[in-house]
Amino acid sequence: IDEGCVCVPTDEDVLFGRGGFTNSHPGNIRFREKALEFRHVYERSTKEEKYNISQILLEAVTSEGARFLERGQDGEWHQVIGNGARKKASQALRERMKGTPRRSKGAANLT
Repeated sequence: IDEGCVCVPTDEDVLFGRGGFTNSHPGNIRFREKALEFRHVYERSTKEEKYNISQILLEAVTSEGARFLERGQDGEWHQVIGNGARKKASQALRERMKGTPRRSKGAANLT
């Protein structure tokens, strides 16, 4: 993170962290909704394609004015730099929706 610059989160921003505060933040909700739009393609992609899809998701969100922010050791919000935001995008693309079963490795052969 860029600890040289303190940011004040807006409703457009995607916040790093765990729990209800970040999960219910409007920017995080929009981020997860956008990830859902790409998930069906992501699941059927090669490793290299998945990297590119996560980058496209990141660019789609930031082009709408969102920043990826994380709390620093000082307790303030700072912009995530480097590969951290893309990794968050990849994680969002892998997450299951509540109520959807996990696919086991052998499940595809049970038809």
